[in-house]
Amino acid sequence: MRAWIMVNARTATLEAGKRIRSELRLPVTSVWGIYDEVVEVNIDSSGKLYDEVIGKLSDEVIAKIDELEEVAACTTYLAIDEKSKRPEKIGKQHAFSLIDTTQPKSKEVRDKLFSLDEVQKADIVLGPFDVIVEYVTDDLPGLFKAQEKLLFGTTGVVKTVTLIAFPERPKIT
Repeated sequence: MRAWIMVNARTATLEAGKRIRSELRLPVTSVWGIYDEVVEVNIDSSGKLYDEVIGKLSDEVIAKIDELEEVAACTTYLAIDEKSKRPEKIGKQHAFSLIDTTQPKSKEVRDKLFSLDEVQKADIVLGPFDVIVEYVTDDLPGLFKAQEKLLFGTTGVVKTVTLIAFPERPKIT
């Protein structure tokens, strides 16, 4: 089961991401938007009740992120229906869109968006939004074209918030 933890930093945005990455060993993407960092966590949920999964997520991940002095607040979205492709993000531009849909269109919207080449992950989630989509393009202009295609060409989308990831750079060794 996938959880998306959206983090708001107190001040030094990049410092919050660095500490989450180094101290908690979690994958973090620094973004521009209403949140500062996106943390994607996969929880082993095989045969477990939702209570156990949420308890594990809360105790093992969210509480530790909240303890960091650079973190002001977290908003967690729990995926209840996930779809993924194998993304290649290094050297590419990517973004996350949080989507509010007309009810009961969440699955239909998610499935339509997931069928597009640029979309790498598309989850129906519990939280203030209904769907979270991660998409990848070669560059920033491509990202804006993809966003237009993704969001304006899809029936059932009411409102969106897009978080544009800081470009990832290959590690120099």
